[in-house]
Amino acid sequence: ETLAAQPLLTNSVTAACLYGGGDIAAQQIERRSNVSSPQKSGWNYGRTLRMTFFGFAFAGPILNGWYPLLHKVTAAFRRNYQPVSVIPLPQWLESRLPGWVPSPPAWATIVQVEHLASPSDRAREVAVKVLFDNLFFQAPFLTCYFVVTGFLEGLSPAAVYHKTQTNFHAAWAYGVLLWAPLQTANF
Repeated sequence: ETLAAQPLLTNSVTAACLYGGGDIAAQQIERRSNVSSPQKSGWNYGRTLRMTFFGFAFAGPILNGWYPLLHKVTAAFRRNYQPVSVIPLPQWLESRLPGWVPSPPAWATIVQVEHLASPSDRAREVAVKVLFDNLFFQAPFLTCYFVVTGFLEGLSPAAVYHKTQTNFHAAWAYGVLLWAPLQTANF
């Protein structure tokens, strides 16, 4: 009910909880595995707050817009368009063009829209959504993640650029390996 009434606020709060909770889980795993960030002596409350803020102020609003857009963009993959008839050329034009029968332009074709529901149709739509999300969204979003969190950490623009350049490709590859299967199940 709240999602329908206030989708932006609901998605922002949800993203804040997921990003903050994800950081808490990550720090627990780091502690148990004896893996530590440089200069970390205990719980990094600032990191958890930065991640929660990023989820609320950036990820929530962006994802609130992206996934509905992705659903609209991939609508063509949920439908089949069958030509039903073609609007004929007017007689006066056809008589002036003897022997020349052009293929009808797209605007002259009447189509019947059929909604696809078979498992193979659904699989094709999901594959396209995962492909579009990973190719067209994840790279810019990941870049924004590095930039926003870098500035929230107090890094200089040069340091943010270096951090992004150093970590981007590995983070994107790991993200694709993790999120592509999860998105396939989710979509």
